[in-house]
This record gives sequence, structure tokens and C-alpha cells, in this order.
Amino acid sequence: MSPAPASSNASEGRGQESALFERLRATWQGRVSGCQLGKAVERLSIQDGHEALQKTLRQAGALPLRAFTPAVAGPTSGRLFRPSCRGEIVRSEPDDDINYTVLALQLLEDHGLGLETTDVARAWLRCLPVGWTFPAERAAFKALLAQPDQRGNRAGGRG
Repeated sequence: MSPAPASSNASEGRGQESALFERLRATWQGRVSGCQLGKAVERLSIQDGHEALQKTLRQAGALPLRAFTPAVAGPTSGRLFRPSCRGEIVRSEPDDDINYTVLALQLLEDHGLGLETTDVARAWLRCLPVGWTFPAERAAFKALLAQPDQRGNRAGGRG
């Protein structure tokens, strides 16, 4: 059996590349959509727990949850992130989980399999806004800034 013509191989390669692109696009859309769907109730669930979240959604008639969380009045409404509630959305709000995903992709593109912990530390200091982090990450920032780097500078300083 003779090999397929070169044009057929090139066409097949483009088809595989296109399929990979579509899979990556769908994965990214799923990641962003999932973050946005949960954003309205993230603070409520963290601060008040699962039972309070369930109670709020039940009172709003939103269970089972099939769409964005409705903006509801009540004792827990101050912990809902209103810009991500149904009827309030005008854009995809910034999200720390998305920031980490983008930063991880950048690190992999820059360093590949040679990625080291110090690369992550430097990227956090250079690219991750500390104001968009939460207690565990802020503690890590504080520790990074307190450590001298390999050149004898403070990790957050110039040098």
C-alpha cells in the first residue's frame, strides 16, 4: 500500500490542530463559565457554610440550580456578589481562579518542564495583584517578600 499524498497528511494535521483548538477553547469557556456561575455565592458559602447557601437558594426558588443565582433580599444577601447574579450581569467579573489559570499557562509557556518554585514566586510577585488574593495567598506573599532571593535582594525589590 502506498503512502497517502502529502496534501492529505497536511489536511489531516490541520484537522487535528483545529480539533485541539476547539477542545482548548471549550475547556477555557467551561473554566470561565464555572467560575462566573459560582462567583455570586462563593463568599456566602465560605463565610456561612453549605447550609446557609442551600437555605438562600431554596428561599429564592433557585434549587435545583439551573442558571445564574438570582439576586435575593434577606440576611445573607450582603454576602452575595451582586454583579454575578442573574439580572445583574454586564460582564465577566475578574476572578482569582482565572488569574491563577492564566498565570499557570504563562509559566508553562515560559519554562516548560524546567519550571521551578522560584519561577512561580517571581511570577506571583510580578503578575499577581496582591489585592486580588485571599488569606493563604497573602501569607505566601508576605513570606516571599521577607526572603532574600539568590542575588541577595528582597524578593519584591528591584535588582
